[in-house]
Amino acid sequence: MLKKLLENISNLGEAAKDSGSIDAIVKKIAKATDENDHTGSWIILCKDILKNNDLVKAFDAVNVITDYWGHLSNGAKTAREELVKVATEEAKRKLSKEDWEKVNSAF
Repeated sequence: MLKKLLENISNLGEAAKDSGSIDAIVKKIAKATDENDHTGSWIILCKDILKNNDLVKAFDAVNVITDYWGHLSNGAKTAREELVKVATEEAKRKLSKEDWEKVNSAF
């Protein structure tokens, strides 16, 4: 019984930490967006909230192409737009409506 009580207390702490961390992540996303690092903003979402390494790698590839050409080429822009759609849908599924609205406002 004591073990179960301690687990519940631990779970409450994790839930509180998770709800507080969304605001910190939203600030990171907003900062990257303000610095014109739009691809980086999506990487933060995929890495810190979605925990989706495949999407992180895909957005990283967009950054590699952008760095190579020195600007966001049409092909990289199209790829990023498609990745944004995928990341958005996943975020809407995984996050509460309130948390999604916070995150979306940071972009």
